Amino acid sequence: MLVFNENIKIDKLYTFFYFEFAKNYVFRGEKHDFWEAVYVDKGVLEVMADTRHYVLNNGQMIFHKPNEFHSLWANGEIAPNVIVFSFNCDSQAMKFFENKIIKLDIEQKNILQKFIKEARSCLQNQQLKAESPFGSNQLLKLYMEEFFIHCIRNQNVQKLKESIVTKNRMEKDIAVTIKDFLKEKVNDNICLKDVVAQMSLSATYLKDLFKKNYSISIMKYYRTLRIEKAKQLIRESSLTFTEIAERMNYTSIHYFSKQFKDCVGMTPTEYAKSLVHF
Repeated sequence: MLVFNENIKIDKLYTFFYFEFAKNYVFRGEKHDFWEAVYVDKGVLEVMADTRHYVLNNGQMIFHKPNEFHSLWANGEIAPNVIVFSFNCDSQAMKFFENKIIKLDIEQKNILQKFIKEARSCLQNQQLKAESPFGSNQLLKLYMEEFFIHCIRNQNVQKLKESIVTKNRMEKDIAVTIKDFLKEKVNDNICLKDVVAQMSLSATYLKDLFKKNYSISIMKYYRTLRIEKAKQLIRESSLTFTEIAERMNYTSIHYFSKQFKDCVGMTPTEYAKSLVHF
């Protein structure tokens, strides 16, 4: 008697997409508590995994482990076709795929093509169609498990060097995204933890990246933005200083005045008196 063991057991398929990206496509990133696989079917793709940056070519696949921040960019020159699918698998054998990039061989490509064909025929809006062929649900699971087993058996792992060009481009884009977020939240009195939560990357990494690109710290830039907005309100509105402080969610008029003087070199009252009126 043979008792079957499941070395790889896929519990759920969350998403399946076949994308044909424009050459300037940018996905700024996310993280989630399940696996995601990204395969370049045609062209070239730039990816970020946590704080590592790579260039993937046709036939290469990268695996993002649960809770790993990841993003992707088209390189501005070649429009890539990309397969992305996310799934849940708690099997210990999946550790093999952590921080891995694999060059698919013919057999693995054939299995992946069977999975793609089945997914296209039976899924709609990430759900199984009511009229799906018999066994579609099970076939999707089996194709995925077969694919991962073959990957582990053949171990066509490629250790790619990080791309400095990709790294610089992605980090500049992340810095711009932080800037845009701070501008959007100029009235909200946010803190660094809010920026970290928004970007899903470590505070240290974000602080160093922003300082490298703009020669100023994230929170100093944010404080400057808020004071510039307060100056604008003093010049253009009839609001009192207390009303301005309340509108911009400062904890008190005294804290607002202190922040204003630290940044401008004079109190709000002194600034208002310094304005030229005709």
